[in-house]
Amino acid sequence: MSILINRGSRIVILGWEAGEAVALAGEARDGVTRVVGVVCEGRGRGMMDGIPVLASLSQACRKQVPHAAVITVPPSLVKRTAAEAIRRNVPLLVISTPRVPLHDMMEVFSYARERALTIIGPNSLGILSPGKGKAGMLGGSHEECAKIFRPGPAGLLSRSGGLLTEIAYGLTRLGIGQSTCIGMGGDPLVGVHLVEIYRLFERDPQTKFVVISTGPGERGEEELGAYYQESGRRKLLLALVVGQEADRVPGLDLLGERGNSVRETVQKKKDIFTRAGIEVFGDLGALTRRCRELAPSCAPEGTPPRIEVLT
Repeated sequence: MSILINRGSRIVILGWEAGEAVALAGEARDGVTRVVGVVCEGRGRGMMDGIPVLASLSQACRKQVPHAAVITVPPSLVKRTAAEAIRRNVPLLVISTPRVPLHDMMEVFSYARERALTIIGPNSLGILSPGKGKAGMLGGSHEECAKIFRPGPAGLLSRSGGLLTEIAYGLTRLGIGQSTCIGMGGDPLVGVHLVEIYRLFERDPQTKFVVISTGPGERGEEELGAYYQESGRRKLLLALVVGQEADRVPGLDLLGERGNSVRETVQKKKDIFTRAGIEVFGDLGALTRRCRELAPSCAPEGTPPRIEVLT
């Protein structure tokens, strides 16, 4: 199994430029994720590269509401686009657009909570379950996904899409596959918290252990640590805590640590996790070696996500 998306999930891409959105859909066309279509508001064009280009989300929802929508419109249009998807009860929204106005996202999050819908992002590379499905840009093309990801027991979670990909590739090189990889999003406000995703991984039988990466400017460690202790540590959790040397980086306030030493902040995160019984690592090599101990046998061979276009 996997979390949030699975084999047969129906995906719609809500974009601005038809060519760009179609390219995103076509990156993993050979998979099991089913693309309902690409929506470019008011500019339906029939078919492009074998993918339906629709003028409105209502057209995409005509037969059945999609399981997920990937939003790639400009920042000023994210609020309106997301609100339309929420009104139509699309269960999962993956917002790839970066730098969305904070007040817009606060309204979107509130609206989604009222309807019990899930938002990943903004500024998210997306979600990928090797061999089952993909929503977003994570991993790039079908060929690149085949090199980076493979099915297996590790659940991966990170706000940094680049670091998430690096962890997945490090595990794959050791023969350790992934159940689901989730890029939470790099904007200051994101739609899900660490503990919410960990709870989903807890209930997933394919996921045997969970790997998260965190660093300066991120939130939610205390909540996750408290839950991990209270729940009896039902599924092993490993944490890669990075950014200890970020004090040397100009423009540090962008990380949300204004007035604090990043070194002290990173150490505080490590302390929180250690007290909760979470295994903490400061570098990728040590993390992947520990994962190898947890998964001595290679994960079964599998194929990267295919995307089937519905016509």
